[in-house]
Amino acid sequence: RHGVGPACQPAGARSLSMAASTATKLTLVNNPVCPFGARAHIAAAEHLKEGDYEVRVASLSDKPQWFTDIYRKAIGSDQTSTGKVPVMQDGDTVLCESAIVAEYIDRKFAADEGSRLLSDDPLKRAEAQLF
Repeated sequence: RHGVGPACQPAGARSLSMAASTATKLTLVNNPVCPFGARAHIAAAEHLKEGDYEVRVASLSDKPQWFTDIYRKAIGSDQTSTGKVPVMQDGDTVLCESAIVAEYIDRKFAADEGSRLLSDDPLKRAEAQLF
């Protein structure tokens, strides 16, 4: 439903490349050229209103230290890596891996079960996860 890429950031997304935000809203660290990050980006665009989250863009070829620092705080992160996208921070919760981030956003922020991207029906859920 949503395009991905540099020109396709959802309304309300902001690109930041400096120090980490002090706001408590959900933050998604991403890179517009990463197809894995698109999954989390779509979930955020579907379930969160403008201003309820921000998108921080991290260079993958010249990774800034703030990005490596937040990535290494993520549950399940590879501590030997300098980081990969997406990374999501929601308060004290920091997650990495696109499928995990997308499902977290989907389960936490969907208005109701009918608006979830991932169905509770096993077949429908499997079909959606193939995306």
